[in-house]
Amino acid sequence: MLSTQSSLFDQIEEVCTNILEKNSLVSLKTKQEINSKIDVHVQNQTNDQQQNECKKFINVAIKCIKNHITKNILPKFKDQYKDAIQYIETFIQMHDTFVKSMKSYKTVLYQAAQIFQQESIQEFYTSLFDNIFVEELQNVFKNVLFKSVVDMIRTACEDEQKQQKISELLYNFGNVMSQLQKSTEEALEFKIEQEFKQRIFDYFEEKYQQNYKQWHSSLKTQFYLRKVHQQKEINEKVLKFGDKTILEQVNRILNSHLLTYYKPYLLSETNFDNFEHLLIEFHKEPIGQQQNLKLIGDLYGSLDDHYDQITTNFKNIITQEGQKIVQIKNHQIVETNSDQNFSDPSFIGQFYSLYQKYFILIESCFNQKSDFIMALNNSFETFINLPIGNYEFADYLVSYIGEQIELLRNSPKNSTKSPEQMVKLFVFINQKGRFLKLYKISLAQRLIKYQRQIETKKNKLACQIEMSIVEEMEKKCGTQDLESLKIMIKDFLKTENEISKIQEEKGLSKLQIQPPIIINKQHWPEIDELQLDLQCEIIAQQKEIIAKRQQQKTLIWLDLISYVEIQCTERALIFNLSVPQAVILLLYQYRNDILDVNRIASLTGLKEQYVIQNCKMMKDAKILDEQIVNDQVCYQFNENLTKQKKGKSKKIITDTYFPQNQVEQVISVYDKDLAIEAAIVKIMKKQKEMQFSDLVIQVQGHMKKNQNVEIPFAQIKQMIERLQRNEYLERDAINMQLIKYK
Repeated sequence: MLSTQSSLFDQIEEVCTNILEKNSLVSLKTKQEINSKIDVHVQNQTNDQQQNECKKFINVAIKCIKNHITKNILPKFKDQYKDAIQYIETFIQMHDTFVKSMKSYKTVLYQAAQIFQQESIQEFYTSLFDNIFVEELQNVFKNVLFKSVVDMIRTACEDEQKQQKISELLYNFGNVMSQLQKSTEEALEFKIEQEFKQRIFDYFEEKYQQNYKQWHSSLKTQFYLRKVHQQKEINEKVLKFGDKTILEQVNRILNSHLLTYYKPYLLSETNFDNFEHLLIEFHKEPIGQQQNLKLIGDLYGSLDDHYDQITTNFKNIITQEGQKIVQIKNHQIVETNSDQNFSDPSFIGQFYSLYQKYFILIESCFNQKSDFIMALNNSFETFINLPIGNYEFADYLVSYIGEQIELLRNSPKNSTKSPEQMVKLFVFINQKGRFLKLYKISLAQRLIKYQRQIETKKNKLACQIEMSIVEEMEKKCGTQDLESLKIMIKDFLKTENEISKIQEEKGLSKLQIQPPIIINKQHWPEIDELQLDLQCEIIAQQKEIIAKRQQQKTLIWLDLISYVEIQCTERALIFNLSVPQAVILLLYQYRNDILDVNRIASLTGLKEQYVIQNCKMMKDAKILDEQIVNDQVCYQFNENLTKQKKGKSKKIITDTYFPQNQVEQVISVYDKDLAIEAAIVKIMKKQKEMQFSDLVIQVQGHMKKNQNVEIPFAQIKQMIERLQRNEYLERDAINMQLIKYK
């Protein structure tokens, strides 16, 4: 029995040695013979004895592997005449041969592993043989191969002709490291892939530290950036490992040492070739400087923190230019005492030119445009909302748009601004309500002027231009606040059709008077705001002629523009109300809810003072009932008005509250808006996403605690919407009440 066992061991050792040293193929007959002998040998043994015997057979194979490595492999890595490339080539070739040999080992010793109760014989032998391979060559990896990898990378960085070959060798070597790590990680303390990567990272840490010391003070900014970009390109060509995390980590090291460390110097005033200087040079010589700025965009866009300080610096540079324009204008106002002269096309034109100048720069130089567009927009919000004399930018922009409309209407070919360009700056105005109030007055004045001065065939063109301007505004801030402007234009077109028939038949076109406009009163500004010289007596003489042709249609004359007549046909009620009262009454048209003052103000868009005064007058006229709910004054429609018998017509007339008609002079709330915006951003940066109502509550609490001010819901809502437009926040596509931080 002992002789048979010894003979079997000798046979296995001979076969295994020939596989390794002679690359001989084992015949199927020999494999079957050895596996059969192993099976017969262990059949009469107990279970424990069977496993011990199988271990002995496997140990014979292990002994052959170790002897082969010592005798034939290790000496190949002691040759002083081999360079790094030759060492790596030798290893890859040797490992490939070893893997093929181990495939034969697995079939020769298949029965031993099966009796050894291994579920996956292939995985068992792969792990076993790879562990032996790595353990025996551990010093070679540490002292020869990893050093050779670093030397190869250094060579590839310096010699472009060798980059392709080295890149392929590194790719193959990296794959071997990954395979060996996977099969040995549970058995060996030596983490081969981890140490392999760390050697590479250590090399680049030292390399980029030295590069920074040599370059940052000796090279101009544009040359420094080109050097850094060149290093990234080399990395892309050379570090083509199957494991992409190696290239990613090396680039992070580059970013840290060559970009993050350099950023303060790039933005420093002591650097004569700083970022601001490159921007100035671009405006002088776009083609020559485009590549330099593009490098900044490409390189710093790859950082984890993106452009933070760079875009802040970019914003500050633009802000300084914008503030200078405003400052010069304010000096001019003081010197000429022209505070209410809003017609200054050159002043507004400077802002258009400034925006276009930097927008072109962004489009030309930066692939990742959104951060720079946001910085550009934020800078414009900063200086456009500064006071100009005792007024605001809105006063000048309304006047400018009106003048541009006149140019476009009278001479379309010579106009330099399209509707889209005219309203570009509108989006940056914080207090859009004030702008729209001014614009509504301006629009009303133009529409009435068209009716007085323009020939009938030109009316349609004028209205098309006006409508295109409003539609461009809609793209900037939505439709809700602009619907009145569209209705005003539609009213004018309808009026033209109605009045032209009467003018032709009755000869009214010969009279130098303004005919009435058939309008939706609640959408038009009050008469005093129009600042028109009304010919009331002449209009009164013509009223009867035109009214006879209108039959049941509502006719609103300019001298009655402050009033609205609402009919309740079901109960023969006629309400003669002021515009704010009419708007409030229409809230109860479909549902008779109990509404407090704040809710009415929110739903109607009326100021709180309008609501308080007009609700009181409607209460006095018994149109509304006043109730106290939760210590708040609330109102509900008086349903007793509709309980009268049919057939009895009743006219209800209220007193009228006349608010101050002039648009208020500027009272700066800009600092408060900034504080609200900062609070929203701070909260959302931390929370990432919140329900809209929860965000409002937190912002109100923050402002109360830090600023000691009460902020109304509407103002917070406006700031949230502005941050959405500027792409700081977004609403969830499914749950629109969920606000997300971008």
